[in-house]
Amino acid sequence: MEYQIRKLSYRDEDHIEQVCRLLNSSYDQDISRYFIYRDANYQAFLSNSLQGAQDLIYIVIDLDQHELMGFAQLKVLPDTLFLNNIIIKPEYRGNSIALLLLKFMVQETVSQQNYPETFSLDVFERNTPVVQWYLRLGMNITGHKYWYNLMDYYHGFPRAISSTNQIEIAQDENGFTQVFSSEVKIGTLMNGNALVVRSMPGPDVLNQLRRHFQNSLEAFGLITEQELDFPLIDKAFQMSMALKDLREN
Repeated sequence: MEYQIRKLSYRDEDHIEQVCRLLNSSYDQDISRYFIYRDANYQAFLSNSLQGAQDLIYIVIDLDQHELMGFAQLKVLPDTLFLNNIIIKPEYRGNSIALLLLKFMVQETVSQQNYPETFSLDVFERNTPVVQWYLRLGMNITGHKYWYNLMDYYHGFPRAISSTNQIEIAQDENGFTQVFSSEVKIGTLMNGNALVVRSMPGPDVLNQLRRHFQNSLEAFGLITEQELDFPLIDKAFQMSMALKDLREN
């Protein structure tokens, strides 16, 4: 089997579309409904982001079948190289392609610019084989992110509190829909029916949301590093390692 690893360009419209399809098919519906990848604007956003230097995607192409085998998405941050995703199609797994892709991408990135000392990522706890793979690479668990389902809280909270404040909806510079109350951002709305927040909404805000969305919300998720008493969708491990150790692995 012959394959090629190369950087994805914003001009690669077919491969960008394939990357988006692979993103949307690689996670459980329970968790993926809260991902920005599900938003109808994500493909256009991805094309635009590839024109900058902060978001990098490397793809693996099967040269015999001329199809996408997988990809990895890396974000260059001031203090870390953060791996957003690395996904290999099931039929191509077991051939060390993920490791080769990861090391190729990191080497290419650090050879072209100053780079931080750490490599990091988040991985969901239920994805046990991948968690174990990262641990074998030498990564350490440094923290957790909890993904909670707030739908019961949304529907069941008492409606006695009133407010003159109104919910405002606006698109950000990337075309994603953001939700505000009194000019304070509450969260991001995907496809008009899935709201994701990163801090617990208070009673007043919650009632504003219910007045605005009524029964149109199909998913309401909270992402936080704080452990709370709400239904847990999944827990993500925050993992990191020294970048030089990954390069020498």
